[in-house]
Amino acid sequence: MEKEIVVKRTISRRTLLKTGCTATAGLTLSGTAISRSAVASQTTDSGHPIEWRNRQTGMSYRRLGRTGYMVSEFVMGGNTISPTNNKHVELAVEMGLNYFDTSPAYGSGNSEKGYGELLKRSYFREKVFVNSKVSIFDSKRNEFYWNLYQDLGDDGKKKIEHEVNEGKSQTPQDGLPRSVYVPARGKHT
Repeated sequence: MEKEIVVKRTISRRTLLKTGCTATAGLTLSGTAISRSAVASQTTDSGHPIEWRNRQTGMSYRRLGRTGYMVSEFVMGGNTISPTNNKHVELAVEMGLNYFDTSPAYGSGNSEKGYGELLKRSYFREKVFVNSKVSIFDSKRNEFYWNLYQDLGDDGKKKIEHEVNEGKSQTPQDGLPRSVYVPARGKHT
């Protein structure tokens, strides 16, 4: 059986206060030095200034590519956003989200309108980065794939149809639901 050895050490009040004050001063000064050096190095390798928006303690951020934009690790895609479906966006921003992704193709333009309703408020606009993109491919995508499919030989068509049917019947390994979308000729979504 092991014996526990207890060592009692008496510290005078003067030593306790002196040690506590020294530690507090050291932490304060080191914090100031870190803050100053962090501010001094707030540029990217390519010289872009680091830009923070809506920085919250509960959210993690990363630099976006070679830009100086510090974006939240969680971002919000805009496919389902609309003028009548955007209240959750406000909540996400309150939690530190600061990057929106949208496109005129999302929701037939409703995504940009939904974000636009929120961005009309200047205090809101200053908190976020907005990414939008355009492509003529979006409006012609289904027609393009349909024409590509039509140009395939019978073997190519059968292979695609087999893979689609296999995809519908398989249980995914990760447990996430799968959907298979096969565009019909002339329908653009």
